[in-house]
Amino acid sequence: MLAAFVVTAQAQTYSNIASYTPPTNVVEHNEIDLDQADIETHLKAKEYGQAAEIYSSGKNSAKSSGMRSIKGMSKDLSGEVLFEEFKAYYGEATFPDSWVTGALGGSEAGSGNSPSTGEKVTSANGHVADFATVTDDATREQAIKKGTVQMIIWPYAIHELESAQGKCGTDETKALHYLDEFVAFYVGSMVGADGTGATKGKLMWGLGQSRCKDFVTCGSGTTGATSGVAESNAKVMKLADEFKAAIKVGTGATGCDLLKGLTKQITDAGYTQIIQGALKYGFVVGEGGASAKYKAEAATFGMAIAPRVNTCSPADAKIIYDNMKIGAASLDWAAVKAALERNYQCMGVTCADIGAYTKDGVAKYEACTDGGSGAVIGGIVGGVVGGVLIIGLILKFTVFKGAGAAAKAGSSTGAGV
Repeated sequence: MLAAFVVTAQAQTYSNIASYTPPTNVVEHNEIDLDQADIETHLKAKEYGQAAEIYSSGKNSAKSSGMRSIKGMSKDLSGEVLFEEFKAYYGEATFPDSWVTGALGGSEAGSGNSPSTGEKVTSANGHVADFATVTDDATREQAIKKGTVQMIIWPYAIHELESAQGKCGTDETKALHYLDEFVAFYVGSMVGADGTGATKGKLMWGLGQSRCKDFVTCGSGTTGATSGVAESNAKVMKLADEFKAAIKVGTGATGCDLLKGLTKQITDAGYTQIIQGALKYGFVVGEGGASAKYKAEAATFGMAIAPRVNTCSPADAKIIYDNMKIGAASLDWAAVKAALERNYQCMGVTCADIGAYTKDGVAKYEACTDGGSGAVIGGIVGGVVGGVLIIGLILKFTVFKGAGAAAKAGSSTGAGV
């Protein structure tokens, strides 16, 4: 009987999250996407108070005491590499929450109060989102629904990988649970066990599926397609499995020592769809005549990618902010495209990873070429020493077509989180 019990206990499994098999129970974590879905429903109905209530207090994702909330994921995570990028750019720990709260109508939104206008917010470093002036419903809706996913839930998912690193080698079960939480917050419950890409859901997995159709980067390892699993999502799931295997190995070069690098690679891959979103909506707005909805989408994607670009090039991050911010008078598409492309390698992506925005089978512009004109070779070296994040740029220079040996010399340079 005892032997039978041991075998049964060891055989316990949990339902897949897309293609990933979680070794621990993260069913409740996985349901944070139901909060996102409910928020979007209320936004569509212009019910900002109800949306604010769910954002602040949670509704569907239970934890040991009370409910998990999206607002609660915007917190001070000092010492973690991606968080330090955000804090360095915004100048404060929780600007993403300020962004969403401002678009909802301010701190008094909720509890029966549904403000008819947004509120102006300014980061400690002077980045302005004036939802009091640009206060149409389309702008508020897009700034909230995309801000929650790209600026709050996604970075918090990466926090779970940082937590897993801390437990690897000392508590395998907790390390695996943190990894499972990352996958739960990346994919969400609405996707279920469907790893085909046919079910999008509301979180980063869904964003990847939407953008791969626009940029012909679906197909998971093929030459590019508009259906199937997004290449970025396939990479994230593959890397999550490698992360799991490393945790099970434990301490050493083939185990825990790999987790920092895997966290970097997962972060780089996940940002693919945010870069694609900035390019898509930047192009549409730059063409002229775009609706308030498209302008707000461009602004939110721009604000989500700016901290990453800033770590590579503050000057290029400023170009993106100046052209894509809420209320920008105009958008210089060529300048935005170049500012992003100059930093691809530093951000750990390639021109092939990103592709070009395509509609009705026609590419709207020429995609860059890896190793071609304007590609920045460089990397972000991240680490924590005594609680202080060290971020440096290494080997950053411009490679022009035909640079040959110089391009080869830089091609192996890594890019950090």
